[in-house]
Amino acid sequence: MKIAAGTSGVVSVAIEGEKKDQVVVLGEGVDAATLTSLLRKKVGHASLELVHDV
Repeated sequence: MKIAAGTSGVVSVAIEGEKKDQVVVLGEGVDAATLTSLLRKKVGHASLELVHDV
């Protein structure tokens, strides 16, 4: 969560899902591809499920 929270443009970070295995990141101007890449480097596995422009 530290990685996501420290990313530029992130407003909030939450853990969701039945198994608490999803990180939900909300913000404005967040580079989703870069964030996913950073998470992969640190955690080992990360996938981008949804990008939604509000």
